[in-house]
Amino acid sequence: MPFEFEIPGVAAEILAARTAEALDPILTKLTRSASALGAPTVRGHKLFVKDLDDTIPHIARVLRLDDRDGEKSNDNVCVIATQLYGVGGHSKVVADITRLIGGEKVSLILTDLYGNIAYRRLIGEDMEARGYHCRALLALKAPSVLDRTIELHRLLCAIKPTRIFLLQHHMDVCAVTATYPFRDITEFVHHADHLPCLGATVGYSAHVDLTYTCHPICAAAGLNPIYSGMTLPGLSAVQGAEKSDGPLVFGTCGNLGKYRQEGRASRYRWIDWVIPALRTPNSKFIHIGPTDAAFEQDIRQGLADAGIDPERYVFAGLTPSLQTALIDHQVDVYISSYPEGGGRATLEALAAG
Repeated sequence: MPFEFEIPGVAAEILAARTAEALDPILTKLTRSASALGAPTVRGHKLFVKDLDDTIPHIARVLRLDDRDGEKSNDNVCVIATQLYGVGGHSKVVADITRLIGGEKVSLILTDLYGNIAYRRLIGEDMEARGYHCRALLALKAPSVLDRTIELHRLLCAIKPTRIFLLQHHMDVCAVTATYPFRDITEFVHHADHLPCLGATVGYSAHVDLTYTCHPICAAAGLNPIYSGMTLPGLSAVQGAEKSDGPLVFGTCGNLGKYRQEGRASRYRWIDWVIPALRTPNSKFIHIGPTDAAFEQDIRQGLADAGIDPERYVFAGLTPSLQTALIDHQVDVYISSYPEGGGRATLEALAAG
């Protein structure tokens, strides 16, 4: 299959496993293989993992996850993701789906494969204010990938959803396997980037592409995909900022990993774009989104080495709306994260005028 990424031997190992005990370490290894997707020969060059997708029915049989029939409707919806982020197109799409359907009909389930969610942090959390409309948010907590797969399947059996939206991380075998028995009511929402993604060739009721450059490839592969371009709510409520007569203000927004370029063969660093921007007298740079102390120190040190006041690079933190933040900070020029741009962030920047 064109554009297929293969992880040598893993599919054969899965098919050779006849018990849950034999599958357990293989599935754990598979979820930890996601780092290989960032290789220069893979990122932007591969899109499918069909040999692994073809093992999903076998895993379901070994775990005795029986098929569940159903008629699709919006009466009782489950949205399944691996994790949600403060910024990022895929998380924004989750928010959009829950908003459009309505929280009283939506259960939001996170597989939390990487153990980043603590229920205590959710005490008093206003999920609606963060954009997520749901009657309940659940994060799986079983001790292994295999156990979480069973946990998710049992949850779905209890909830009895009439429609499932699947927006998992690239190698989340738990989410794909547990929803396979519900494939007649499950819609696979292809991850909004250019990386291989488990589940893309599984026979779900619908395959939805968010990224147009991926869409014709999925169509040529015979997946009968639906193209659903990302949109923004309430555009008429926000007016574009007027150009000020003051210093030029640059802005950027994205997940921290998009600036760090770990494992990527990039000619330039992020600071290499920032320095010439701040050569403009009195200009400043607004960084919206999550950062950490190490990243902030790298930026400050790079600017100091270039003879530029580090205080001119402002870390603004997270915001519920990039569109609004760009206007509030009177940003004149938006520069996408480098080397990997964000589609949704760029759309919000355009909407800010």
